[in-house]
Amino acid sequence: MILEKIFLQLLMVLFPLLVHQIIIRRKLLKKWLRQTTFVLFYLIATFLTMSYGIELTAGYFIDLRFVPVILAFIFGSFHKGINVAVGMVLLRALFGGEDALLTLLVTPFLMIALYWILYKRRLVLKRDSSLYPVGLVLYTFSIQIILDIIIISPVFTPEWILHYSISLFINIVTIWLIIQIYDSITENEKLSFEVQRTERLNTMAQLAASVAHEIRNPMTTVKGFMQLLLAKQDIPTEDKQFIKISLDELQRANDILNDYLSLARQPLSENMEHIDLNKEIDHVLNSMYAFASLHDISINVEKTASPLIVQAQSEKIRQILLNIIKNAIEAVPTKKGVVKISLFSSQQNAIIQIEDNGIGISKTDLSKLGQPFFSTKQDGTGLGLMVCYNIIKLFGGKIDVQSKLGVGTTFIIQLPLVK
Repeated sequence: MILEKIFLQLLMVLFPLLVHQIIIRRKLLKKWLRQTTFVLFYLIATFLTMSYGIELTAGYFIDLRFVPVILAFIFGSFHKGINVAVGMVLLRALFGGEDALLTLLVTPFLMIALYWILYKRRLVLKRDSSLYPVGLVLYTFSIQIILDIIIISPVFTPEWILHYSISLFINIVTIWLIIQIYDSITENEKLSFEVQRTERLNTMAQLAASVAHEIRNPMTTVKGFMQLLLAKQDIPTEDKQFIKISLDELQRANDILNDYLSLARQPLSENMEHIDLNKEIDHVLNSMYAFASLHDISINVEKTASPLIVQAQSEKIRQILLNIIKNAIEAVPTKKGVVKISLFSSQQNAIIQIEDNGIGISKTDLSKLGQPFFSTKQDGTGLGLMVCYNIIKLFGGKIDVQSKLGVGTTFIIQLPLVK
């Protein structure tokens, strides 16, 4: 009978997590409605856990009331967590009893701990990170036990010890299980996204291989004749200007075709070599300083003195660096902008960090970077950055982008070092 009630409590706590995954994370509702729904369902879970508490012995009840509160802080925001925590205190006050006073006194301590750990320390949940929520449960019950001893029950009875031991165990197991479920769902979503992205890239590569060469041949012919016309002396100045514009547009179309062909010409493992990233950055910067000077942008470089050797292809590494540095320079709309390039090692990886103080990228656009035909530039195609993402993945690395509107953007490229 007690096991059935424990499983019922577990289902009550899992309920808002499922709603969070199905409705809120998929953005099926408007923003304000998602926020309201989030708080409402976690409050419902808190109310249900308190309403159907489990009576172990006469006068001793256990429930999972603090679990939805902790999850609301972790999966939502500090403000949403505060709303759920305050709601829990009010609901417990309606139930009455000595336990209501304990809930009122324990909750502020819990909120302080959550604020410090999750927001001051900027904790982000990762695999095996369930130790943090488990620690929060231990902390909460420690405070509750101390206050219970001081205010209500200074005598240690067997029932009292059994009550807190079982309650602590169930709360710890529950929150550990929920975090594991959440991590598993998140990992599956990422895997599904990667599969879809790979399929799109393969389709683009096939399209590039079959079409790009056929388009380039007539373009080369047109470009040649236009250059001959431009070289003639008897052509009016206005007509020459039109020809120059046409040549520029042909060059832009050629650049797009090169991006398409880059999808088809993926790096091959047998062509890999040991390259020093210090030298590759020096080579790229030699050609980028003039471009930066033209835009009145300064480039600051910080590198390690020792070589950072990775297994890759020199041509592809230079392509990645040129593309991202060029984007960083173009992202700075004002004069006297700065692009900072840092190269260092962290554990077993080489880290290339390219930072600008440009216009920044919104959170919505940030999640779309690397997708076909998405670009933050008005005349961009998004293919160049998509190629960069794909190449880095094939080299066994990964790319992370951090940005804030009006502040700037930082690209962090991580590649495994050769042992």
